[in-house]
Amino acid sequence: MESKTEWAPWEFYKVYTHPFLGKGEGLHLFSFPDSHLERVLFYRKYSSHSTNRSFRLIHGQDLTVDWIEENWDGLDLFSNNDVFFVLLPELASDEVKKHLQNRASFSKTIIMSFVEDREWFLELKKVASSATLVRAPKFWEGHQLLELLMLFYDLELNYEAEQFIIESLPLETGLLMAQLNLIKVHFPKEGQVLSQKDIESLVSRQKLDFFNLATHFGKKQLDQFYFKLVNFDGDFEEFFRFIEGHLLKMYDPTYAQVKGRSSKYDKEIIDHARSWKKREILDHLLYFGDLVIRSKGQDASVLDSLRLRYLKSL
Repeated sequence: MESKTEWAPWEFYKVYTHPFLGKGEGLHLFSFPDSHLERVLFYRKYSSHSTNRSFRLIHGQDLTVDWIEENWDGLDLFSNNDVFFVLLPELASDEVKKHLQNRASFSKTIIMSFVEDREWFLELKKVASSATLVRAPKFWEGHQLLELLMLFYDLELNYEAEQFIIESLPLETGLLMAQLNLIKVHFPKEGQVLSQKDIESLVSRQKLDFFNLATHFGKKQLDQFYFKLVNFDGDFEEFFRFIEGHLLKMYDPTYAQVKGRSSKYDKEIIDHARSWKKREILDHLLYFGDLVIRSKGQDASVLDSLRLRYLKSL
């Protein structure tokens, strides 16, 4: 296990059976990208795996130099087999951090679980017996993260349902866990493979595929364009700013025409611009410019305006 120090979350889940197994005297560090993955990868493992070692939990902000000297440096023969588990060690005082970094060795088994402050994790690693870092998922690893969280909730979704969730929500562990928890409440039966149709009404739409929507718009598939917008649950401002820029490129596509190597997006803009009159593009620029201002002010009429456009597009 210690030959590899950085893990993808789903790799760590498969390989690491228990935080205490194989851990002898010394300081053992773990770093997780967020508290949600820490819960999935660490606490679930501890709660489902028995150990005959005593478990002593302490919060990082409760550590003091006196406590460390009494509990980690003392000669209490009855606590030799104890495992000290420090939650949020990054919240320890500067005095404690300096004291730990200057230690040559640790005579007890101490496990620290970090969810932030990577800098102190790396400093403490110099005096640790082992240090394991679980990296954040890459933006293209949505299915791996979702399937890991499905194990946590004992849920089974078919590929179509998984893809629907990934397309609907940002790649954020907390949001995905809240969504899966809601699905589990509605479908508590184990072993049931759920389809997109089963979960569609439960899934919160908080993610927009900007380029896919731009394609719909450029092809004048406005019914599909506005349908996706009216079924979106998140903040529109970022998308409205994107579509403003997209419309400006369509209004004057010469920038894409003179590029040495045009991207797929550039070629699409040139192609779509031929289907639009300048006046049409300007009208939409004014419309989305107004929506940017209204969405910035959290104006509830934004959604009503989009619904009206959707009905007109049918």
